Amino acid sequence: MQKLLPRLFLLLLGGGILLPVSAQTGPYAHAKVITIQASEVAGTGDLTDFPLLISFTDPNLRTVANGGFVRHNSGFDILFSLEGYDTPLDYEIERYVRTTGQLVAWVRIPTLSATVNTDLYMYYGSTAATTNPNSSSTFSSDYLGVYHFSGSGNDATSNGRNLTNYGTTNLATAKIGRGRDLNNSTNVLSNNTGIYYAAPNNLLAGVNDFTFSGWVWLDRFDTNWERIFDFGQSEQINFFFSPTIAANAPSSARVRITTNFNGGEQGPSANHPGDITDTWIYWTVTLQNSTGTLRLYRNGALYATTTGVTLRPSNMENSTRNYFGRSQYGADHYIDARFDEFRLASSAKSSAWIATEYANQNSPATFYSVGPQLDGQALNAMLPIELLSFAAETDRNGEVRLNWSTASESANAYFTVERSAHGTDWEAVMQMRGAGTTFQLTEYVALDRHPLPGLSYYRIQQTDFDGRSGYSDVRSVHNGASSAGGTIFPNPFSERFTLSGETVTLADLHIQNSSGTDLTRAALLKRQDGNVLSVDLTGFPAGVYYLRTPNGLHRVIKQ
Repeated sequence: MQKLLPRLFLLLLGGGILLPVSAQTGPYAHAKVITIQASEVAGTGDLTDFPLLISFTDPNLRTVANGGFVRHNSGFDILFSLEGYDTPLDYEIERYVRTTGQLVAWVRIPTLSATVNTDLYMYYGSTAATTNPNSSSTFSSDYLGVYHFSGSGNDATSNGRNLTNYGTTNLATAKIGRGRDLNNSTNVLSNNTGIYYAAPNNLLAGVNDFTFSGWVWLDRFDTNWERIFDFGQSEQINFFFSPTIAANAPSSARVRITTNFNGGEQGPSANHPGDITDTWIYWTVTLQNSTGTLRLYRNGALYATTTGVTLRPSNMENSTRNYFGRSQYGADHYIDARFDEFRLASSAKSSAWIATEYANQNSPATFYSVGPQLDGQALNAMLPIELLSFAAETDRNGEVRLNWSTASESANAYFTVERSAHGTDWEAVMQMRGAGTTFQLTEYVALDRHPLPGLSYYRIQQTDFDGRSGYSDVRSVHNGASSAGGTIFPNPFSERFTLSGETVTLADLHIQNSSGTDLTRAALLKRQDGNVLSVDLTGFPAGVYYLRTPNGLHRVIKQ
């Protein structure tokens, strides 16, 4: 077959038979598949233009000089796409460390599904990528300002609403990458000099729907009516959020909006069930214009709500005193806290959006999985069929069901279903006859009645009548919570866990991270007693790991 259709999304991966070299025109040598778990997405509907946090450390992402595969010292050759590297998504790299392979990035996912896993392709290893790929379109147009606090209070959107710094200092390790420290270690009244951030004037002009979100570590609560934010003009006109309202007791949080001093305040309150200091808390405030509903969320869950609110953020204008960490009221104290990832939006984000945002930012390692390193040019190659979908999942009988459909086919002889335990060595499972040449929707179903235990990978090879062939993108499937017969305790774990009930030697154990990298040599393995083996992962980052034995695979989570 000589002709390639213009929309070709069945992709060629590493291993197996490759397309001719002439089809491999891209410069990216390597790639990984990041699979976003639909079960982690709240609600039942899709989320549109969701800014996904990608945060992990991977030795493959070190620069070449440091033993990895990234070519640019600032990581400019790291690219994200839902298809090939010629059609990248909008994304922003917040932090990249070339010596360790640490990556913190935000990727705009056009449609994030709550019912079907979403595969995101990360390409890297290009000498041609020399310019900063960061896009101000990573965050949709309803965002008023996005502040990563990664060394400054600059706005990550195109709005240019940068914050003015009054004494905050860099925090090397925050909730997501770096943050800012508002070290008001002694009580300072807001009419005196303290440490805070100021936002530009007229911040809320024309804003009726509203969302604030951000991570806050409260260092102490013996302050009085300290503010996370306070926007407005004066003690008469302001819109604020206080995590606590009285010194010496983390009594309650309050969100208030007023144009008539404290006597005209409207908004919800929430009594704290316990101490809220010395931990990162994800706070969200929304105001829905159509219903007059003001809501406060804590760690993705609704915390307090008030209906019948008649004021809107636009009633604060013309605002000249817009603060993070400082109050309009001179008798209130500056906050003693640490800030990370603050956002303001001119829309009222849904509860599903807020819960998903919290899940993604709080535990990236469980929100998605990262597959093994693949051939980037092969992944980008295209096939002469128009693939609409490809999915693989385990059914109630423990069998793997594969479904795919094509919008059109040209001289398509047959499909071969292949699987792999590691994503590198593949075996054929079955063949299915293709439709030849057709411009009608064609659906295929295949069933693997004897799947591999634990985590495995599937792909489809498509072969033309003339012998040319290529491969689909990879789908991962987990068959059972623990495919081996032994017992893991505890799971999740903090530093170490034990394996009991399997007759294996220490040499039989292999530890892998979610990227497929073998970490056995870095782990501390020892036999405790009889068939009880200890695995110590002290110093390893939190995330998902896999313990492979001759009997199967165990999935463990380090907290």
